[in-house]
Amino acid sequence: MIDVEARSSLGLKCEAGILSRCSGSSKVTMGRTVVLAGVHGPNEARTSQQNFRNLVVDLRVSNVSSSAADRDKMSSIEKVICDCVNNMIMRCQYPRMAITLTLQVR
Repeated sequence: MIDVEARSSLGLKCEAGILSRCSGSSKVTMGRTVVLAGVHGPNEARTSQQNFRNLVVDLRVSNVSSSAADRDKMSSIEKVICDCVNNMIMRCQYPRMAITLTLQVR
């Protein structure tokens, strides 16, 4: 596990490799907000989600808070994250494959 802590007034703390059953994982803490992230894959994509030219990114975001306003906000955040991840990965190198990115916000 790699533990990195930013020395700033924001109180940002990052830890990598915290989940043993993921290909990659991290925990980011800022104030009272904690985000756990886990990545699985690349694995062969299910037939229904296969893309013959590119890797498929399956993003799952769960929020411990269950208010309607928070769910709407998380939906827009999920779209932004998905767009960012799709632009960062060289998806053409992994046709018919998928990765699953799971984020849990507390």
